[in-house]
Amino acid sequence: MQSSAEFSTISSGSGGGGGGTGSASGTAIALDLSTYQADMENVLTWLLEAEDILDKQDGISSDVNEVKHQFQQHEDFMMELTKHQHTVGLVLQEGRQLISDRRLSDEEENEIRVQMNLLNARWESLRMKTLERQAR
Repeated sequence: MQSSAEFSTISSGSGGGGGGTGSASGTAIALDLSTYQADMENVLTWLLEAEDILDKQDGISSDVNEVKHQFQQHEDFMMELTKHQHTVGLVLQEGRQLISDRRLSDEEENEIRVQMNLLNARWESLRMKTLERQAR
């Protein structure tokens, strides 16, 4: 199982946006396709890392002290998810804004829609797996 320190390193290195003034880590919405793409890539990379961490968590121990430790690690993991929920929402908002601006080709618009659906599906899957583990 990953420690919260390992997860903190992952979360601080990803999910922050593409470095533009309108990146998902800022307060403004990016109206630029390249910034949106960078933000989407960062969020998807972070999601992949989070999925890997969750998948690699050990099964629930029968030792009470180990279960307490596992519970604390899972709580830390859930806190990281909560911190990133806003960033996921901002990237989805950026995509909706780009589509509504109608400055994209049909191909670009379709690509953004596919990316947004992928992000939303993976986010929901990660969230559900996390809640299922918590219930065990």
